[in-house]
Amino acid sequence: MEEDHGEPPSKLPPVRSTERRRFVAAGFLRVGNGFAAGVKVTDISLTGARVQGLSPCFETGTTVQISFQGIGPLLARVRWQDTSSIGIEFERPLHVSVFDWLSSSY
Repeated sequence: MEEDHGEPPSKLPPVRSTERRRFVAAGFLRVGNGFAAGVKVTDISLTGARVQGLSPCFETGTTVQISFQGIGPLLARVRWQDTSSIGIEFERPLHVSVFDWLSSSY
């Protein structure tokens, strides 16, 4: 039987599996159906990024290609979206040295 310590359950979001760093760069996003747009890539991690400048028009799981800062195209999947941005997860994590270079260039 578990002991109740009188503390409410945590309402904090789950801890990220990788470090996220503040980052801003112009980018280009393309989807297999022909959709392409200039975007702003922000809040980058080894495994993904926030992409701003899009209306909410993607389904979770949609495969996209993203290019920014002379890197890419990288394959990624849409993991979430809100009214002005989407979260993408890279198919392959960025190499640590690339991640460090990108985040130091911000």
